[in-house]
Amino acid sequence: AIPEFLDAMKASGHLNAVTDNDGTLRKVPLLVRFKDRVYPHLAFRYICDMWGIDIGKDVRIEPGKKIIVGSRQIPIDENGCMLLNWAGTWQDSFGHISASKVHFLWELEHSASHEDAQKKEAFMSMLEPQVKDKICIIGLTAAGTQDFKPIPLESNYPAVGTYGTILNSVLEGTFLSRVSSGTNYALIFLCAIAIALVASALPVGISFVCGVGVLVFYGIFSFILFGRHGIWIDVIGPFAGGILSYVSVISYRFSVEAKEKRWVKKAFSHYISKDIMEEILKDPSKLSLGGQSRELTFLFSDIRGFTSYSEKHRPEEVVSILNEYLNE
Repeated sequence: AIPEFLDAMKASGHLNAVTDNDGTLRKVPLLVRFKDRVYPHLAFRYICDMWGIDIGKDVRIEPGKKIIVGSRQIPIDENGCMLLNWAGTWQDSFGHISASKVHFLWELEHSASHEDAQKKEAFMSMLEPQVKDKICIIGLTAAGTQDFKPIPLESNYPAVGTYGTILNSVLEGTFLSRVSSGTNYALIFLCAIAIALVASALPVGISFVCGVGVLVFYGIFSFILFGRHGIWIDVIGPFAGGILSYVSVISYRFSVEAKEKRWVKKAFSHYISKDIMEEILKDPSKLSLGGQSRELTFLFSDIRGFTSYSEKHRPEEVVSILNEYLNE
């Protein structure tokens, strides 16, 4: 630490951030414990100082639920992290002032010439609306520096924007909260059951359209819930569960139907013609016992001496001669 800064600063805080498994920054710990001491995040320390909050006395923690700051509440997860509600990309959120402008103003401040005094007045009239009554955060944003992280909205985001995001969420009350693992598992189960019922009760084509409709409805619902109420529910899990459920049910249906067709073909192939068999396989409902009314021509015939023939020959030979006769 630099002693001159330590002597001049009002307070300090940690700069830790927590990236997810994909390397994306989505949350920060507002408080961390180190060697029996609790250290606030720098942005959280500023909020407490701005509100006149004593961190040691006026801040209470309900693990996995919220941090109570005076009369206000900040939702946190089970690790004490606040989900970051990004206001937008770096260029689209907050105001930015180049350090070169501040340095230019410093040079004008220390210049004795009348012309520079006029420049200073003109420059101040332009700069003052951008900083007056505003919270100013100073940090590195130049290309080539190391203080950049990927966020959900941008792959190369200056980490100094994290502090503005925290301040914006707390001051505006635009927090994000993630539902519990149990709720996510319940959503996966419900989505899978709904699509399984659709896939088992409707024809394949219609069930596919309805299944896609269920997933689209869930996706729209999740985005509305996130956008309007800041509630984050799992999307990938229910989608994967629904797709797996649909594929499983349809695969089972095809397997059962193929087995039934093989049974029907085997059972009736000796008694009905190939054309009728194909009709039955296409539409098993034609096997209904009620029958159908049609105009037909029947040929009644008899095999002379069949009774005595069948008594003197083996069953296989009798069936063979019958098949030959019936084919003709």
